[in-house]
Amino acid sequence: MATKSRHDQCREKRRFWQAHIQAWGKSGLSQKEYCRRQSLNDHQFGYWKRKFVSKNDQGGKSRFVSVQVATTPSFLHDGQGDSGLEVHVGDVIIKLSNSFNPVTLSRAVSALGNRS
Repeated sequence: MATKSRHDQCREKRRFWQAHIQAWGKSGLSQKEYCRRQSLNDHQFGYWKRKFVSKNDQGGKSRFVSVQVATTPSFLHDGQGDSGLEVHVGDVIIKLSNSFNPVTLSRAVSALGNRS
């Protein structure tokens, strides 16, 4: 029986990790928990995830979303009250005040990305 070429081995490894990254994206589990359940090395998983996401954003949690601005956005108030902003992500609404914390927003959006 002939041994597989290095090219074939690399292609199989790529398919293996891509399938796991896609399955993880659909699982709703954290990366660490998914790797534990599948007996995968968390660091290798992270390497391959970064490799695929940086190439074409397949399998990753990062996505661009459509943003619609109302005819008269709520942040164009006449200065009375807190003129914040609402971010709609699916069925979730995030209300931001003028003094919102960007780190908190980043964490909230990340948590929403991990819901599916």
